[in-house]
Amino acid sequence: AVLARRPARPGGEGPLRRGRGRLGQARTDPQRRCHGRARARAHLGISRLDGRLTIDGRALGFDAVTVAAPEAEVRLDGRVDLIAAVPRIDARFDGTSTLDAVAPWVVADSQVSGTVRASGTIEGPLGSPRMSLVLSGANLTWAGQPASLDARAVLSADAATVEMLR
Repeated sequence: AVLARRPARPGGEGPLRRGRGRLGQARTDPQRRCHGRARARAHLGISRLDGRLTIDGRALGFDAVTVAAPEAEVRLDGRVDLIAAVPRIDARFDGTSTLDAVAPWVVADSQVSGTVRASGTIEGPLGSPRMSLVLSGANLTWAGQPASLDARAVLSADAATVEMLR
């Protein structure tokens, strides 16, 4: 599915706070619409944005940056070296996603529900980073049947390797 962005409408709890690189709470309410097989409308509204950003003139650092929306919540830690011979990223993420809220973005008439946890790392040159990904979910349902998920994968610019899938 290809997501097309419509102009954001203010949803408002105010602007991000300035000072000491700390993000305050902000909320937006842009609408996104799915195209292709999925024709359902999906909405993305950020309900919480918090954490610490630092810029030292060469790199962007992020510590406990949390982005929360009804569909998912993710925490990011790490840094992006922007001013370097080879710009790089070294980041970790951990979050959860509610499948019944995310599935309409991808598949029309989806029949999945439950919560999936995702964690991992993103490392390497910005032009070709490598992502290690761990997915897990218990108490899931798929087409009305109980399900669970445990997976581990490595993704890069030229390959995707599923190391474990249960």
